[in-house]
Amino acid sequence: MSTISSLRIICSVALALSASAHPTVEVLRRASAQYTPVCDQIATRLFNTSSVFYPGQPEYEIGVKHYSLSSSQVSACVVEPATPAEVGEILNVVASTRTPFAIKGGGHTFNQGFSSTEGVHISLAKFKEVSYIPATHGGFPNAPNGVVTFGAGVIWDEVYAALDPLNVTVAGGRASGVGAAGFTLGGGYSFFTSEYGMLVDMVLAYELVTPNGIVRTVTAADKDLFWALKGGGNNFGVVTKFTVKAIPYTQIWGGLLVHAMMHREVADALLAFQEQVHDPKAVVLPTFMDLGGTLLTSTLLFYHGENPPAGYFDMFLNLPGAVTSDVKTRKMADLIALTALTPLPPLRGCFHTLTVPENTPELVNATLDEIVTNYAAGAPAGIVYISYTFEPMAKTYLTKPKRTSDSAFPPPSVRAVGGIPLQLDYGWSPLAEAVDDVNRAAIKASAEKLQALVPGPVLERYPNYVAGDATLEQLYGKDGAKKLTKVANTVDPAKVMDLAGGFRAQ
Repeated sequence: MSTISSLRIICSVALALSASAHPTVEVLRRASAQYTPVCDQIATRLFNTSSVFYPGQPEYEIGVKHYSLSSSQVSACVVEPATPAEVGEILNVVASTRTPFAIKGGGHTFNQGFSSTEGVHISLAKFKEVSYIPATHGGFPNAPNGVVTFGAGVIWDEVYAALDPLNVTVAGGRASGVGAAGFTLGGGYSFFTSEYGMLVDMVLAYELVTPNGIVRTVTAADKDLFWALKGGGNNFGVVTKFTVKAIPYTQIWGGLLVHAMMHREVADALLAFQEQVHDPKAVVLPTFMDLGGTLLTSTLLFYHGENPPAGYFDMFLNLPGAVTSDVKTRKMADLIALTALTPLPPLRGCFHTLTVPENTPELVNATLDEIVTNYAAGAPAGIVYISYTFEPMAKTYLTKPKRTSDSAFPPPSVRAVGGIPLQLDYGWSPLAEAVDDVNRAAIKASAEKLQALVPGPVLERYPNYVAGDATLEQLYGKDGAKKLTKVANTVDPAKVMDLAGGFRAQ
């Protein structure tokens, strides 16, 4: 049986198990009854009452759905505002009733309660605008290639599809299905990070609905709040639109290579690439995984240009026996589509991460041991896959003055050494909720084992990957955590955002 066939079977079985485990409408309604009156009150405040959905309605199911089953909760209702003013009305209601709420953009977080709730679930699905404003139209003199605006309800697939015909793009996500809002508010590592810095370094303005329901535009003129929004998460209200610098391009070169049972060879290729290629336009993202007992590597290749210089990626392209090999000159939307799984595996799961100055041979080999040795000795309970992704970047990507901005994340300590994330991702059976805590403990133990091999002080961890129980200081440092809390107290003295999930600044 081929590896791809095995993957499809695993996904199909998971889908069937998920359906059989789904609670009935009656159970959902009973669980959410406490907050139903608040939902009814919100319905009277919106311009279109059909934008409030309850358990049993198809729109409700779509609204609460997340990439990972363990990220979803049973909400009293799903509310889909269509304008920033409606978001303000919703915030006023939940504030006055002290009702827990959640804000969902793309729903790709793996931390339960970060974009899910038992109370009012705010879906930003109607904020789908994507537009390009050429530099000739003025307004942003420090954006020589123009700007892109996008709503908080889009996923990166939609952003790239809209921009590709215009021959511009943005420093967005690298995987299909990832929401633009959470990605941007958490910092944003992209294919273009080595060239331009993180996406927070490219943001020019946020359309923000503050916790007291006021709609405002936040730019660099509002120094502290602008700093806080650049990587500080959802502590300061609801961002409904982003304005970022555009990146010119016609086509990129890249694609996907999948190999079975060649972990060591791909690891050697990774180390060779880091040693030999220092062009910030060239990117590799190798993921090492055990999928249902099969050792796989999935490597994304990327070059910002129609063709890379000769030899740049030969250490990967010359590896024999690729299960999948789809590398060519293409558009961004086509590249991102390669990372989509069909059908999408409805598994429970979690992410975690550590930040490293570089991917040393010792760290890379120890990571392979985590997969090959530890998994073979006894996989964590109910596990379908475990994976570890390396993200090598040019050492100067956060330190060159022209690319450096003042942001909550990355903090100065990460910028100073060009810190890069190592992402851990575990997925397990949809019926194995009882072992959620066991597997979350396992992924954190693995990260700490690898962290012990990293020289120097422990660096702050990337908010978009880190486990949900991380402290504010572990993400932003002591000074950053204090500053975020100060800004949050200024913007939100009534502590409205404390009713929502996420890494709270308090």
